[in-house]
Amino acid sequence: MPRLRRTHSQEILITTDKRSPLVLDTHELSRRPGTMREVARVVAAPADMGTAVIGVPEGADLTLGLRLESVMEGVLVSGVVRGTAVGECVRCLDEVRDEVTVRVQELFVYPERAQAADDSGDDEADDEPELTDDLADIEPVVRDSLVTALPFQPLCRQDCPGLCSECGARLEDDPEHHHDVVDPRWAALQTMLEESSVSDETKES
Repeated sequence: MPRLRRTHSQEILITTDKRSPLVLDTHELSRRPGTMREVARVVAAPADMGTAVIGVPEGADLTLGLRLESVMEGVLVSGVVRGTAVGECVRCLDEVRDEVTVRVQELFVYPERAQAADDSGDDEADDEPELTDDLADIEPVVRDSLVTALPFQPLCRQDCPGLCSECGARLEDDPEHHHDVVDPRWAALQTMLEESSVSDETKES
C-alpha cells in the first residue's frame, strides 16, 4: 500500500510492488536482530537491465543466491546474482553472450529509523533504501551491480578483425580483403592522365 514518508524538505510517495520477483518479503525477520534466512530462486529479468550495446534481456533468467539478515537498523541483503548478457560485438556486430556474476549488498533500513535520520538533518539518509511494509525492493541494487559489470565495448573475441571501414565487408570471412588506395598526392596527376587518355581516344575516333 502506498504511504507518505516526510523528510525535512519534502514528502515522498513510496510504493513497492509485491508482484515483482525482485521484491523480498522480510516480515519474518523484521525487528529480530540476529535472525537470518536464505533466498535461492530464478526470476525473470526486468526491463533495462543493461546498456545500449549489451544487457540481460527482459524476461531472461536471473539466478539469485541471497542472504537476508536482520540487524538493528533494518535488514541486510547480500549475495550473488547471475545472468546471461546478450549484445553485439562493437567490431563485427556479431552476437555476444556473456555470463555475468555479481555480488550485491544493501542495507534496507526501517522506516522509523529513516524518518529519524531525516528529522535530524542527515542528508545521506535520503540515499538509503528503506523497507516498505517489510518489503525490500532489490531491483535497483541488482541493476546497478549488473550494469557496472558489463563490458563497455563487448567483443566476440579479443582479436576480432571487425568490418572493412571502406565497404563494411566482414574481414573474418576474407582475411585478404583490401582496397587499392591512391596516394592523394598523386590523385591530381592520375586524373590528368585519365582525361588525356580519353582525349586521345576521341581524336583517334
